[in-house]
Order: sequence, then structure tokens, then C-alpha cells
Amino acid sequence: DGNDSADGTNWATAFQTISNAVAKAADNEGVLVSNGIYTITAPITLAKTVTVQSVNGALVTAVVPQGSNYRILNISTGAVVDGFTLANAFYDTSGGGLYFNGGGTVKNCVITNHYGQNGGAAYMYKGGLLDHCTISGNGARGGAGVQCVQGGVVRNCLIYGNRSGVFGYAGGGVRLQSGGLVESCTITGNSAADKGGGVSCEAGGIVTNTIIYGNTCDSGNSPDIYNSGGSFAYCCATSLVTGTGNTTNNPMFVNPATNNYRLGAGSSCTNAGLRQRSAAAALF
Repeated sequence: DGNDSADGTNWATAFQTISNAVAKAADNEGVLVSNGIYTITAPITLAKTVTVQSVNGALVTAVVPQGSNYRILNISTGAVVDGFTLANAFYDTSGGGLYFNGGGTVKNCVITNHYGQNGGAAYMYKGGLLDHCTISGNGARGGAGVQCVQGGVVRNCLIYGNRSGVFGYAGGGVRLQSGGLVESCTITGNSAADKGGGVSCEAGGIVTNTIIYGNTCDSGNSPDIYNSGGSFAYCCATSLVTGTGNTTNNPMFVNPATNNYRLGAGSSCTNAGLRQRSAAAALF
């Protein structure tokens, strides 16, 4: 429902499309989105300080593309997207589903079933924040879940079931190149053809307070972590990685078969991380 010729100031005069609501919003204004599946025919571009928020969360509010060869979202500094399922985009370049250009925040979202050359679900260039998101079922040559280049923060996210499928590329779950921060995440059940089924750090990047466990590589090379210039602290992985507070103890997920990656009773990972103000609800 809705009408893009309306003024969008209340539900009776709501806009029909998210893109039109964003285009008509001024800086520092918000766009509220009611329940439904919103089909788009071009990317939603957020290049101003606008917050786009669902009323009732990602389980009942979805954005999907009609057709292929474009991503769902382009986002930059100051913009916020909160509480959506973002699904089913195929874009044969960097950032199959989402592209962060220097900033922007996506939080409380489910990001699934995307494909791109690098950064299947999301490509973060010199900034941006993914916070409290579930990122699953995405594919790419490298960085199938998320790829960070010279910056970007992935915090309090569950990243599972993503696949980097081309030899010579890395990072089934997350790929960090020349920077980027992964903090208080669970990264499991991802795979890569070559290396770094869970996380790949290349020429920089920081990973802290994160479980990287049960990932695989076709080559058998570094199934959980490939590290060439990054740093790891207070992380749990199948093979011990150099750094403060790291462990190889089984995190004892409640039921991985049903994608329940909460920590079971008696898990040595409970309260084992370095407490941070930003991670009050951290997974690890």
C-alpha cells in the first residue's frame, strides 16, 4: 500500500517505496517502514544522515530485488539501516548485497543469500559498521560473508554458512585486507576453497572477543583462520592463533544442527573475553 505522491508524514499518507521515502527525507530525519516484503528494482542509496528503521523488526520486514545484477544497498557516512531482512541480491562485483563507502551503520538485520565477486553479503570500504546482524548463506570469490578493505567494523554478529568458492581467494566468513575490526562475533560453519574458511587477515586487521570455530577449507589450509599481518586476542579457534587470551577449547554451541550457536552450559568461552563497553551483549 501507500502512494509515492503522498507526503509521507503519517501512515494514512505513507509512501509506497522505501527509495522514494529516502529521497524525500532531509538530513537527520527518519524513515519508518511497516511490515511487508519490499521489492526493489534498483539499489537503495543512502548518501545522507537518514535513519531507515522497520517498525517490527527483521522477521516481518524484508527488502529483496526484482531481477539480478544490482545490490540492495549503497550506504555512506551518517546513514543507518535498522531491523530488516536483506536478501537475494546477485551483483557480479564487490558487495553483492551491501556496499559501505566510508561509513554508515547496518544493525539488527538478517543479511542472506547474496553473491558478489568480493564481499558476498557486504563490502566495507574505509569504514562502516555492521552491528547485531546475522549474516548467512552468502557466496563470493573472497570474503563471502563480509570483506573489509582499509577499515570497517563487524561487531556482535553471527556469521555462518557462507562460502568463498574460488582458489586464490580467502575468507569464507570474513576477509580483512589492510585493516578492519571484527569484535565480539561468532563465525562458524563457513567454508573457503583455498584458505581462511572462517577469517582471513591480509596485511592488517584486528579480531578480538570472537569465536571462529568449525569452519572448513577444501584445501585443508587454515580452515578457521588465515593470518598474514593481522592480530587476534581473546579468540577461540580450532587451532591456536598467536595473541593474548586465545584458546582452542570447544565453545560448546547449544545445537549447531539447528543454527543455535549460543554457548551451552559449562562452555569455557562464557565470560572469557575482554569486556568492552560496546560489547555488553557480545556473543563471546
